Amino acid sequence: MTGVIGVDLALRSTGIAVWGGEVGRIRTDLAATRGLTTIQRRCLVAQGVCAWINRELFARHDTVLVVLEGCMAHSPAASKLLPLHGVVVDAIEQTGAALVHVAPQALKRFACGKAGAKAEMIPAAQAAGCPSTQPDECDAWLLALIGHHLLGGTEYASPHRASCLAAVEWEIALPVAR
Repeated sequence: MTGVIGVDLALRSTGIAVWGGEVGRIRTDLAATRGLTTIQRRCLVAQGVCAWINRELFARHDTVLVVLEGCMAHSPAASKLLPLHGVVVDAIEQTGAALVHVAPQALKRFACGKAGAKAEMIPAAQAAGCPSTQPDECDAWLLALIGHHLLGGTEYASPHRASCLAAVEWEIALPVAR
């Protein structure tokens, strides 16, 4: 059985959600990581994501699919987020988990029907069973829902969501069960 983890990366608070399970955050804002360099904060996020993956692999599932929100290279935050993505992607690949990147606009379209739907993301996540009101956790939940649908799941499916997924070419190579 394959577990699905959604990850919404950020340098202040990374949201993580296990489909059908818990949601949480890896806090790396300056108040929570006083004294750490930016590189150390990136590594802290990567270690936290890998801890969630390993917990799912060893405790509950044979394989894990990680659905990671991508970073737009032309966004104002790209210079800070792209290095974080690189560190985390490298760490995820070392766990043996499969990895899918979802563009931010594709996530919003899947969740709310339009690419610029930032304000509607929390209600959309809660309508899809997310127990949180935190934006990063809600985004992670919706990413996990995408992974669930990619693997054939049907909870919270809709014709709109199916058309969003059908319009994207996904490259998914699930890892071999341990």
